[in-house]
Amino acid sequence: MIKKLLSLTLCLALLLMAAAIAFPNTALAAATTSIHVIKYASDYSNIGLSVSPANQTQEPGSSFDIEVVINTNAVSSRGAQVSLTFDPSLLQCNSVEEGDFFKSWAQAYSCSTIVFPAPQIDNNTGHVSDIGIAIMGQTAGGPSGSGTFCIYHMTAKAGASGQSSVILTDAQIADQTGVILQGITLNNGQVTVGSTAATTTTAPAVTTTTAPAVTSTPVPTSTSTATPVTTITSTLIPTQVIPPVYSSDADVNNDGVCNILDVVDIGLHWGETGSPGWDTVDVNKDGTVNILDVVRVGLSWGGTRPAITLTPTPTPYSNVGLSISPVNQTESSGSTFDIKVMINTGNVISRGAQVSLIFDPSLLQCNSVDEGDFFKSWAQSHSCSTIVFPTPEINNNSGQVSDIGIAIMGQTTGGPSGSGTFCTYHMTTKAEASGQSSIILTDAQIADQTGVILRGITVNNGQVTVGNTTPISISGGVTTPTPAPMPLVTPPPASSAPAVNWSLIGGIIGAVIVIGAGTYLLFTRRRNTSAS
Repeated sequence: MIKKLLSLTLCLALLLMAAAIAFPNTALAAATTSIHVIKYASDYSNIGLSVSPANQTQEPGSSFDIEVVINTNAVSSRGAQVSLTFDPSLLQCNSVEEGDFFKSWAQAYSCSTIVFPAPQIDNNTGHVSDIGIAIMGQTAGGPSGSGTFCIYHMTAKAGASGQSSVILTDAQIADQTGVILQGITLNNGQVTVGSTAATTTTAPAVTTTTAPAVTSTPVPTSTSTATPVTTITSTLIPTQVIPPVYSSDADVNNDGVCNILDVVDIGLHWGETGSPGWDTVDVNKDGTVNILDVVRVGLSWGGTRPAITLTPTPTPYSNVGLSISPVNQTESSGSTFDIKVMINTGNVISRGAQVSLIFDPSLLQCNSVDEGDFFKSWAQSHSCSTIVFPTPEINNNSGQVSDIGIAIMGQTTGGPSGSGTFCTYHMTTKAEASGQSSIILTDAQIADQTGVILRGITVNNGQVTVGNTTPISISGGVTTPTPAPMPLVTPPPASSAPAVNWSLIGGIIGAVIVIGAGTYLLFTRRRNTSAS
């Protein structure tokens, strides 16, 4: 009897091993990758975040910068986050800027970075909330070594004198697979204002003491005596773009595609804690909603799963849409001017929108694009923030500006309604040019406060006359805009699944996928009720 049991056990083990090897992408293999793993930074020397310079002296009323330098040694990283505290009686923070550590690598490997959440500055308490930066894209790997994570632009207060500690808190670093590095080192700093004698001792190194939500055996790594890398490098030199791999964990809102809507959902629960995997926003199942969950979404960016089509019931909304303003304008050759895109949602409360722009490149060029005040003003007055993602790509050779998507991030429900400026394109007419250029809006989408796409919106295009050409007055709009030309950002590879519109808008509770012409699905974000 014992021999039979041993034989059956051995056979079962061999079958499971064979299945894992033969079908690495099945649920069997996926189950092993969904287990929460923590790597301990004690395995790696000097990994962490540091204030730079550690000590500096500034005159009252002067402006200066505080850099946060990240060091990952030979570990490829995909994202990190940190917050900052200082003495508000001596210093104030004016703005925070993304550094080049992640951004430079992303630009070199056909990826992009997302800054989320946008840091909130409170100069009354001397605190700047989390700034999280993650790489989004289908190229494997990430930067290693050291570089600038972010820059705080500061001012020493007029008439002030004293010493302010500059303390890093809530710091996290993830490796190229989104795994948390626990026990990282934080090197704080100090700013002396005025003639107060500066303390020249090195700022204390602090190691994170947050206990991991799930314990595991530390991952062993090899040690090295080589001098730490001091420039941005990559431990994995990608040779090709890897097709996006759909992950049900990264598909936070369960709409069948991993994109900005999942990041929006994470933002609504930022900083919340619970038992590991208590909610789908806890993507990496560590019990805390933070940048590491965004990193996991980024690793499956653009991945889709097949979806079932439903019979559409689109209802056009009267006067809801996006419009060029002014509709007609005349500019002299070589002049600069603005084109505004106005959004009108009527009585519908909106959480986000997107649009792209086409113009005649022989007559015009686009210099830059700015976010408008429609979503931003509401967000600022309701303790939220907005995210602009992706950054629109300007191609003055083809006369196209790719999608600019703007969404509200925060836990306050609702959103703006009515009309306002969605975005502004800063343009220049070409020297010696003469003629008329149509200004065409494409790929336009507006989402309501629950993330549902409003079908049948109106798009009103415009026209710019350059030189002495007699302008042709145009008016009116079109409903249900035609598909946009091929975007400048490389889309995910085609598959046998239905075409999915992975638009970058809205999404608080759910999202809509557009499948084919005039068909759509509405999904709601799922909550993991199996976690205790």
